[in-house]
Amino acid sequence: MAWEWIWSMLGSGAMAAALVGIAGYMGRAQLAHWLNRDLEQVKADHQHELAQRRAQYERELEAYRTSLIAQVESVKAGQEVKKSLALLVAQKRFAALDKLHQIVSRHPSNVTSVIVVSALRKVPADASKMRNMREGQRELSEAISLITPFVSEGEVRALEELSSKCMQAIFSAATSDAEQFYSRVQEFERAINDTSNKVQQIVNGYFAKLHAMTL
Repeated sequence: MAWEWIWSMLGSGAMAAALVGIAGYMGRAQLAHWLNRDLEQVKADHQHELAQRRAQYERELEAYRTSLIAQVESVKAGQEVKKSLALLVAQKRFAALDKLHQIVSRHPSNVTSVIVVSALRKVPADASKMRNMREGQRELSEAISLITPFVSEGEVRALEELSSKCMQAIFSAATSDAEQFYSRVQEFERAINDTSNKVQQIVNGYFAKLHAMTL
């Protein structure tokens, strides 16, 4: 009886140990399963979050790139407008300068030539010559108006002085007493030549600057 009880106890203990071992193994297996499942879920969540962040980053990067392109295009457009305006201003400036050069090269010398010949011959200038001088005076006034925005105030005064000297000579030739006019011809000639030389220097200086820009 004693041995039977001992063997039964040993059998029961072995069975219990076996059951505990099996339970422990199954517990570890279940725990590993749960851990693996949770790990996979964490990995999946992490991958999903990374994908969302990447997509958001790519959208923001594309928006920034588009914004930069728009800014560059805007700057280019502004530069093109500035270039166009600068070219237009340069063209108008050159046209005004060329017109002034042509009239200054012709009109003052024409006025002095007419009044000097008139004084030498003691004969008033004929009507056609007077018309030519008045037309030249009108062209000089127009040329001064066109060039004024592109030159300094001192240069404008020099141009206006030339116009005034030419006008005085023309007016005197048309209205003054012949003897009085003849006596002042040299004065008119000297005044016109002096102011004309100043204006020619101004015009030549601007043409020299334009030429230097092409080198």
